[in-house]
Amino acid sequence: MGNGDGKIIQTIGAYDAGETLHGIYRVFVSFMDTRFIASRGQMLWQRYYDTGEMQVVKNEPKMVELELKNFPDLPLGHEHELIGWMGEALRITGVSGINVAHPSCCARGDGVCRFVLSWE
Repeated sequence: MGNGDGKIIQTIGAYDAGETLHGIYRVFVSFMDTRFIASRGQMLWQRYYDTGEMQVVKNEPKMVELELKNFPDLPLGHEHELIGWMGEALRITGVSGINVAHPSCCARGDGVCRFVLSWE
């Protein structure tokens, strides 16, 4: 899809977050601390998936690192969708200067997926 760089799938993920985190969820997310929300990665993960574990590896001011493991055959497109979803969820909390990096990736052969979320 798109140019093969995953950007279109990230846009779809951002749209999905906007649709999922609407109404009362948007109110809760917009008033909660960004680090608190990110620290609930496993709880959010279990809301949508019955396999895999999303764990917080680091939770520092203006940066959270998440690790996804035990999700067999995770396609790269899905990881791009997660990047878009996470970025939009951060935006809804009201922070700016958002960056979502994906330094290791199961779909590219790494043992786990890592997502590093940072903001200003």
